Amino acid sequence: MQEISNTYDLYNMDLSNEREVSLRLPNYDGNNDVLNFATIAPNAEKIALWIHGSMDGKNINFGPKVQYFSIEAILYGEILRLSGKWNFAEKMPNAKQICLSGFDMTNVTYLEFGQNVQHVSMRKCMGFFYISNFDIGTANIKSIDFKKIAPNATEIDLSNSNFAGITGLNFGPNVKKIDLKNADFTDMDFAENAPNAKEIDLRGVHLHGAVRGITANTHTKLLLNNSGNPDLSLAIENGILKMYAQRQRY
Repeated sequence: MQEISNTYDLYNMDLSNEREVSLRLPNYDGNNDVLNFATIAPNAEKIALWIHGSMDGKNINFGPKVQYFSIEAILYGEILRLSGKWNFAEKMPNAKQICLSGFDMTNVTYLEFGQNVQHVSMRKCMGFFYISNFDIGTANIKSIDFKKIAPNATEIDLSNSNFAGITGLNFGPNVKKIDLKNADFTDMDFAENAPNAKEIDLRGVHLHGAVRGITANTHTKLLLNNSGNPDLSLAIENGILKMYAQRQRY
């Protein structure tokens, strides 16, 4: 990993032949400074960034060869802020894996990962219910439809994220593995919204909502660890595995 004290120094570096670029940018101003990796590192296939503060989607661009992109905070526990339009389908159409870690998504106006992304990671994130394209046609976001924003993803990592303001997560038929460790979310019908999932990690989940129930197909492996969480009861009804919280959490 290289640390760059001044963003403008990037344009004086020769990264044209680098396939993997890892940068620590402690002084990067994500609302004003532009990172154009199509110019800085046109042949990069993997880009990993560590930043402070915030980043507007209009201020970052990528070359056509990028397969992997990750961005997270320099400081452990820092919450970063994304804003504006983040259309990875346009910015990096050939990406296979995108990882966003520790973000407040409140000021994001559009989010799309694209047709080719297979692994989506949004760990330690919050503020999803403000993003307009998650549920088109509604003023207040009620669901996140990965069938629209990442239709071919097979793995989705939402661990340690807060979805308490969302009444539904729709993963679609292509998702095989879902990580929701330590996440806050409402009642979930995985039998309908992730019908072909082979494994769902629910260790440490916090359930919100009136019914407090989770359903899943019996062929789906659920990873459970109830330590420190509501007591959970399991039952099979009409071929569907159901998990209920016996105590209420708010």
